[in-house]
Formats: sequence, structure tokens, C-alpha cells
Amino acid sequence: SKSFALGSTQVGLPGEPAGPIDLISWDLTWEGVDQQAKITCNHPYRGPGRFSAFLSELPQNIGCGVPTDKPYLQFPDRLFGASPYERVMQHEGTVVALYRIPPSDENRYLNLFLPKSIDWTERNGWILGDSGDFHVALYPIGPYRWVFIREENLIDGWLLRVEGEDVGLVLEVVEAEHFEDFGKYVGERASACPDLNDWPRAERVSVATWKGERLEMTYDGEHRIDGEAIDYEAYPLYGAPGVEAEMRTGKMAFRRGGERVELDFGIDPDAEMLPMRVIG
Repeated sequence: SKSFALGSTQVGLPGEPAGPIDLISWDLTWEGVDQQAKITCNHPYRGPGRFSAFLSELPQNIGCGVPTDKPYLQFPDRLFGASPYERVMQHEGTVVALYRIPPSDENRYLNLFLPKSIDWTERNGWILGDSGDFHVALYPIGPYRWVFIREENLIDGWLLRVEGEDVGLVLEVVEAEHFEDFGKYVGERASACPDLNDWPRAERVSVATWKGERLEMTYDGEHRIDGEAIDYEAYPLYGAPGVEAEMRTGKMAFRRGGERVELDFGIDPDAEMLPMRVIG
């Protein structure tokens, strides 16, 4: 959108070691002052298999090495790193993130960062803010508390700790021009809360967007928009302005102005994919 960028990933990871240790699964970003123009959320998962997939130590002894070499990877209030218990759905300006954290996990909560640059209003379970150019609404699924978080040159704002094993979040962001004023948006958004009647028993959450579209997400199940399932298998590997690539072809194309560059890695799409160990 012209005033913000909302992006997400985290679909179909094959196991606990697969998610990144230093990236995030979704975020909302806009042009603004450093540390004051981003919203993101994560479950601070820690596991030897995950650490060993990205660092040089073996799973058997990496528990001793991480606190020494990269202690920030174990901070309980960190805001980066994917979780094997995380599932994300996005449609345009709405993201639904659901988590089923087992009792055995030591961090049974989410960390949600909210910048101080926005004045936040709580209404009927929603947390709403007005940036001037756009409006944003968040609905934490689970009890939460506000914590001030600040580390010089790194972060400065609010950390919402959403506590529990079956937790989640709905976020919606919309250009301000679509509403008469922020108060109008607050009234409309606060009157339509997510449907949590099937969560966590049937692992399903649904919510109506500001446009009236209904998003329905089942944890480890289908993601639907107005009743129609999203076909993730039809998604390209890359599909963005200036870059395109279809899945399992080994081919990519880059465009800039009138220039075009094509790459062909010469893969056999029928051959079994080989696992890759990434060392950070």
C-alpha cells in the first residue's frame, strides 16, 4: 500500500529446525523514525535442533555455545526468530497468526512490539492506533500485559506479552482515506470482533475485514477467504514487481526499466530435492 508494507511467510515449514533463528514471520513497516515504524510479533522458541541448523555446533553441545557466542538468541523478550508452533495467514491488509505452544515449552507466551510513535486505544478487545496516514487494529488472542521495552539504539516502545499456550493475534491495517476519521474506524472495527468460538477446540478462528471479507483460518488446516480455500500450491516462488520465479523450475527473471535478466539453474524438477544445512 502507499503508506505501509505488510508482509508474511511461514507456510508449510517441514519441522522444528526449519524456521529461521534471526528473522521474523510477519511485520508491518512504514516510513518513519528508527525503531518507531514497525509492528511485529513472535514466540521466542528455543531448541537445539533449530540452533544447530543455522550455527556450527552440533545439537548435543550447542546449548552451551549459544549463551556464550550469541546470548541474544535466548533472550525471553526477543522479537525475532520463527516458531514451529506458529501458523500465519494473510489477505491484503489483514494477518491472522495462531500459536499452539505445548506445555513442555519454557516460553509459553508471545512478544508483540508496538512503537511509542502511535497513541494506542483499547476498545472491546482491540488495540487501535492512528498513524495519520493509516489506521491499525490488533486483537490479541489471550490475556496480555503492557511492558515498556528499551535498549539504546536497538528498540524503544511497548512490548505486549500475550500469555498462554493457545494464543494468537489478528492485525488489520487500512489507509486512513477509507474512513471519515479515526473515530469512525474505531467504532466500526470495535463492533466486529474475531469469532473465537472454535478456538482452540476446533483450532479455527475467523474474522471479518473492514471490507466485509471473511477470513477463516484453521491451525494446520485450510485458510479460507469468503469460504474459498487458498491454493498455496499455485503460488509462485517469487511474484513481485521486478522479480518472478515459478516453483520447482530453477528459473528466475529480474526486470528494471527496459532491462531483463533471466537465470536458469538447470535443475531437474522431477528429481528429489536435497536438504541443505545452513551455517550462519
